[in-house]
Amino acid sequence: MKFLFLSSTRWVKSVHKLREFEGYQEKHFEIETKFSKHDNNFVIEYRLSGSIDDLVINEKAEHPCFRDELWKHTCFEAFIQDPKSSAYWEFNFSPSRDWAIYRFASYRSRIVTEGELPFELLIQQERYPRQLIMKVKIKGTPGVKLDGGRAGLSAVLEHKDDSRSYWALTHLGDKPDFHTIKSFIINL
Repeated sequence: MKFLFLSSTRWVKSVHKLREFEGYQEKHFEIETKFSKHDNNFVIEYRLSGSIDDLVINEKAEHPCFRDELWKHTCFEAFIQDPKSSAYWEFNFSPSRDWAIYRFASYRSRIVTEGELPFELLIQQERYPRQLIMKVKIKGTPGVKLDGGRAGLSAVLEHKDDSRSYWALTHLGDKPDFHTIKSFIINL
């Protein structure tokens, strides 16, 4: 993973609150997100507030790396849809700073990617008594066009009582499903 630094010129920014999926245990948390974009660069901040001591939160990894199935535990997610297509990227970020990136041709139709992924990431985590902040910078490399599509943001919280709560900008079905393209409601 390469580290990157982004300038702050002409960034488009939006602030959103994630909503807990109804039908699951109501927990007393709030997740606010900030989404910024400039060309193929994205900065996403997830600000989780509440009784975070009631959550299972992985400690920072000494050497963050790709890890599959982060969504089974506390993690934050971003979905970025291609312009004029149903293809999209899924990004998962653990509080450990481990990450996963997946490519989909359409709804849940995963494409196996070979070799280097066309992104550079910087993932930061800050933890306070009643707050966890994840800051993620995603830079698309040349040849990756992410401008003009749509994005969705979500989170899974693993509670110490072995339950999970599911959070997203919007929920459209009778169960949590972050891959529903109609739930990608941030216009790029």
